[in-house]
Amino acid sequence: MHASAYDWVRQHASAEPLVALDIGGRDINSTKLGLDPRALFPGAVWTGLDIHSGPGVDVVADAATWAPDRVYDLVLCTEMLEHTPAWRDVLGTCRRALREGGLLLLTTAGRMRLPHSAWGGRRLQPGEHYANLDPDSLYNALCGNGFTRIVLDEARRGKDLRASAVAA
Repeated sequence: MHASAYDWVRQHASAEPLVALDIGGRDINSTKLGLDPRALFPGAVWTGLDIHSGPGVDVVADAATWAPDRVYDLVLCTEMLEHTPAWRDVLGTCRRALREGGLLLLTTAGRMRLPHSAWGGRRLQPGEHYANLDPDSLYNALCGNGFTRIVLDEARRGKDLRASAVAA
């Protein structure tokens, strides 16, 4: 996670007791950079979901097809949607994972961000997917997956796209 995405998540920080899910939760560099979004929610009990095992991962599964076994108060999905062609399906998983009234916080690559690898480097690995998202497509996908009270923010001259949304 980069600093501006972290700063945006920090605006939603809470010490409330929460059951929280971190989709794409593999910690690539956040903790060592002091940008761990989970630390912004000290009352939360976290489950980390990622397609690869690693630090912060409790469940290894594809977020596009994973079936939650409980409901969560908060779903955090940061800096991963641009790395999957099935990002709309991931949003469906986010909704199924949230209780009614639960909060989704997401950050992703906006239209102007340069491609980067999900493995922590700039260069994409052979066969690695990368596609920037645009605000209209994200908004429509959130609506189509049962979210309301959607707030979109496009920042850093189109490099970052962020959203908060409530599960209807």
